[in-house]
Amino acid sequence: MESLRSLKAKELTPELQTRRRQQRHRRLAHYEESLVLLDPKTYQREDDLDGDKAIENVKDIAFLLHEFPAQFGTLKCKGWFEDEGQEQLYFVFFAPPGCSAGSNIVTLHDYLSQPFKPSLTARLRLACSLARTLQHIHEKGFYHKGIRSDCVIFFRRPSAERSLADPYMAGFDLSRKAELDKWSEKLL
Repeated sequence: MESLRSLKAKELTPELQTRRRQQRHRRLAHYEESLVLLDPKTYQREDDLDGDKAIENVKDIAFLLHEFPAQFGTLKCKGWFEDEGQEQLYFVFFAPPGCSAGSNIVTLHDYLSQPFKPSLTARLRLACSLARTLQHIHEKGFYHKGIRSDCVIFFRRPSAERSLADPYMAGFDLSRKAELDKWSEKLL
């Protein structure tokens, strides 16, 4: 079993290093021999103690997501890395099976912003899938803390039909352990 680790930004492909400075949103990239999803988390180093706590939270969540079974609607976490100059942390997830570099990352928010009305059955399946994912996260002793329509993602080929099948929960940037004395970021 591959172990979870802090990844080094210099190990990313040169094209990605340039693009990551230009973009602060989720995107697919190549890391070693794998297609991965980079999911950013911005933090502020105004107070080094808070920056250190943010990094500890990312490590905790990355470890949890590394151990999650795939059937629970999250991607397996490969690791994380820090871009100190940009005050940016990134979760690095393995892309799901069948995903290619040409796939688009579509959010539930994207779908809701379009004239797209899936069947009631499809919407109920999505709701049940997300509820199971959150239940599993909570059972593992963590809170997501940032559930929004842009945190529910789908991987689609450019020519594929729109569908609510195969959703994944993302956006773990505010997540933390469910402990009373655990540091928590303030919601904006």
